[in-house]
Amino acid sequence: MGIAMKRWKEYLYIVLFCGILLFFSWQNRGIILEALAKVGTEPVEKTIVELNSSYNDGFYGKYVFINVNGLVHRLLNQRSMNDVVKLDNGYLTEVVSSVDVSAQTAETIKLYEGLVAQGMDFLYVQTPYKISKYASCLPVGVEDSSNSNADALLVGLTDAGVPTLDLREWFYEEGIDQYSLFFKTDHHWTPEAAFTAFTQIIKTMEADWGITVDSFYTDPEHYETRTYEDWFLGSGGKRVGIYYGGVDDISVLYPSFETQMSLNVPSEEIFRSGSFQEVIFDYANIEEKGYFEKNPYHVYIGDEYSLVRHSNPSAPCEKKLLIVKDSFVLPVQAYLSLCFTQVEVIDLRLYEEKSLYEYIEETGPDMVLVMYNPYMLLEENGFSFFERKEP
Repeated sequence: MGIAMKRWKEYLYIVLFCGILLFFSWQNRGIILEALAKVGTEPVEKTIVELNSSYNDGFYGKYVFINVNGLVHRLLNQRSMNDVVKLDNGYLTEVVSSVDVSAQTAETIKLYEGLVAQGMDFLYVQTPYKISKYASCLPVGVEDSSNSNADALLVGLTDAGVPTLDLREWFYEEGIDQYSLFFKTDHHWTPEAAFTAFTQIIKTMEADWGITVDSFYTDPEHYETRTYEDWFLGSGGKRVGIYYGGVDDISVLYPSFETQMSLNVPSEEIFRSGSFQEVIFDYANIEEKGYFEKNPYHVYIGDEYSLVRHSNPSAPCEKKLLIVKDSFVLPVQAYLSLCFTQVEVIDLRLYEEKSLYEYIEETGPDMVLVMYNPYMLLEENGFSFFERKEP
C-alpha cells in the first residue's frame, strides 16, 4: 500500500508539472511563433540564438516557473536540478570535474620565484570549496574533484617551497564545520566566514612576512553586524527556485571604530571616499529584497571588477598589498583594506590591459597574495600570470 501510494503521488506531481508546463508554453507562444516565422529567412543558428535570448529576457512568469519546477523536484526527492546538486545537509552546490593542475602549479612557482628575486613577499591562500574533503555529503554516485584538484596544486607548491595557507585544513583543525561557513543556496562563504579567514591571513602574514598589525583590527568585538533575514537567494537557488533549497540570511559586518578611506575602480570610473560603510558597501545590492533580481553578496565592493584600488592612510601597516582574487575575496579585501595603507585587487578573469607580472613590475607592491577557490583551477586565465590567453 505504501509503494502504491508513493507511485500515485509521483504520478500526480508529474501530471501537475506537465499541466504547468503546458500553461507556460501557451503563455509564451508568441515568442515561439515569432521564431518559427523567421525559419528560412535567416540562418538557423541566428534564429536559435534569438529564440534563446527572447526566452531569457521575455519568458512569461519565468521566476514562477523556476519556483514551481523546483517544488516539483523537491516533492519527488530529486537531488539534482539544472546542474545544481542538493547535499545530504540540504545545501546546494555544483560539482567540479578533475583537471590536470601541472600548468597552474608551474605558473605559480614561476611567479613566486620572480617576486622573491625582486624582494617581494608572496603567499598562496587556498579557500575551501563548498564540498568538504572530510564530509562530502554528496548523493550516491555523484563525484566531485574540487578538493583533489586543490590538493594536487598545494602539493606541487609546497614541494617547490612556495608559501601557502590552506584554509580548508585550518578550519578543520579548529573544529569548524565547513558547511557552517557557506550560504545554503549560494557557492560563496558568508561574511562571517570571510572575516574569520581574514584574521587567520593576518596571523600568517605576521608570522611569514614579519609585519605587525594591532590585534584591535582583527578582534570581532570591535565590529558590528546587521543581519537581513530571508534576504538572499544564491546562485544555486536562482536556478532551482525558493522552494527547492530555501533562502538565506545575509549579514554585513563593519567596524565600530572610526575609519576614513577610499576606493577606486578605474574601469568603471567609480570613486568613493569616507567611512568603511560608505566606501565598502554598495547598498543598491541589498536595500531591497529581490531573490532573482538582486545579488546581496555584492553589497561588498559592488560587483566583480577587473581592478580595485583601496587607500587607507591611517592603516596600521604602511605596506602596499596586491591581491589576485576570485569572488570569495570581496569581503576579505574589505577587511584587509583596514590594515594596509594601499590594497590593490586584480581579477585575472576580467583584467586585460597587461599581464599580472607586468602590472607588478610597474606598480611595485611590497606583498602579493593569490587567494583562490578550487574552482579557479578550471578558469582559463586564472593562473595566466605572465601571458593572458585569448578566448
